[in-house]
Amino acid sequence: YQWEFSFDGIEWQNVEETVIFSGSTSSSLEINNLPTSIDNIKLRALVDRVGFGCTIYSDESTILVNPLPIITIPSALEECDDDFDGIVSYFDLESKTEEIRNNQSGISVTYHETQEQAENGLSPIIGLYTINSGDLNNPDNQTLFVRLENDETGCASTTTLDLIVNPLPLVSTPPIYEICDANYDGVTTIDLTLLDTTILDGCSNCEDEEINITYHQTQLEADNGENAIANPDIYQNLTSPFTQELFVRLENEETLCYSTTVQGIVINIPATINVSDY
Repeated sequence: YQWEFSFDGIEWQNVEETVIFSGSTSSSLEINNLPTSIDNIKLRALVDRVGFGCTIYSDESTILVNPLPIITIPSALEECDDDFDGIVSYFDLESKTEEIRNNQSGISVTYHETQEQAENGLSPIIGLYTINSGDLNNPDNQTLFVRLENDETGCASTTTLDLIVNPLPLVSTPPIYEICDANYDGVTTIDLTLLDTTILDGCSNCEDEEINITYHQTQLEADNGENAIANPDIYQNLTSPFTQELFVRLENEETLCYSTTVQGIVINIPATINVSDY
């Protein structure tokens, strides 16, 4: 036996023993890990009947090599812990699908908890995914396994997707800030930036983090990061004489995770001194 190959069906060459072909001079040719470069290769066997002085060729077979989907390792999917319990239940895995597909058409993308499930197309994750970080300040990251499958050929590749739970700033309520009024109307100029250090000192996990502090008139504005007081160093409590509550937003500049607290302000009126005429 001698196996032969051809790309055009006209010019034929002997098959040699390689990492791809084995058994080139036997009745059975074993083919392993065909690269796409030999797609559409034609194979046939030359059979020499020893002692009979004649040779025959087998029928030709054409091998089609379908390419695997191209894989990329996507950027991590990060979410902020929403209520300080270390559990996030709203990882939207589908938001990474286009990045993973990377402009390839006809490719289905599914997400799995184990490599075995991804390789066999078993137990795909449906809907929003829940991860439990375990540690509020040092959350355990989780890796999911992603399957890319060609809808036409069924050929599949796998990659990974890291999930990260970022902690919220753990901030306490700062002490009430008291300041004296100069003209007895309950309105004064306050340098809110002087409160930043005290507020940061009350955040147990803000050390070594870049935290942006902004002051807001309402809780809704603080939650939405809107309408921050434009000049906090010369703030005047015009809308709330004598006492005021401002809502403080602490936002991690890297993760964009935030928490809010309330800063109470009291404007004290100087005592009145009555002077009698003598």
